[in-house]
Amino acid sequence: GVLNMRVRPAATVLVALSVPLMGCSSFKESPHTPAVPRDVAFPDLSSFAPAGPAMYSPGTNDDPGLGFSTPSGQRCFLYADTSSDPARIECSGPIPGRAHDWALHIKRGTTASVGELVIKSGPGILSPPPPPMLPVRHVLNAAQDDVQCGILDNGSAACRIGEHGFVAATDKLALF
Repeated sequence: GVLNMRVRPAATVLVALSVPLMGCSSFKESPHTPAVPRDVAFPDLSSFAPAGPAMYSPGTNDDPGLGFSTPSGQRCFLYADTSSDPARIECSGPIPGRAHDWALHIKRGTTASVGELVIKSGPGILSPPPPPMLPVRHVLNAAQDDVQCGILDNGSAACRIGEHGFVAATDKLALF
């Protein structure tokens, strides 16, 4: 006979709210990094220890991204620019000082956004294992050096693509 199989997604994720929290108006210039708004305390990721991308690569051509978990429980994925898609960074999970889980998203050329994460669970919906942990004060760069995430002392991610990104500090979330 014929075997009939259906593949179910590992998890269904819905972003219930997408709200930019901070716009870009004034920038501080640095010879080493793209402009960051003056009122955003983005860490100097060049002082963090570089992480080897091979450990964070899924090892397949189907998924060219780099994945990591943060000590605070976020799951993040970095994708470099390709001929068909601009670079992007996606993180989901807890944010210090906020209830619930959240989805953070940056795409090259756009301000970062955040939305509350609603995850459906139940029979037949499996959660994939988390990617490897990126340690505190380490940085992971995608193929382009301006696509990067570092882990803050509070165990959360600070990520950027060029002039846009986010910092999940203990006392506030900054999007730019």
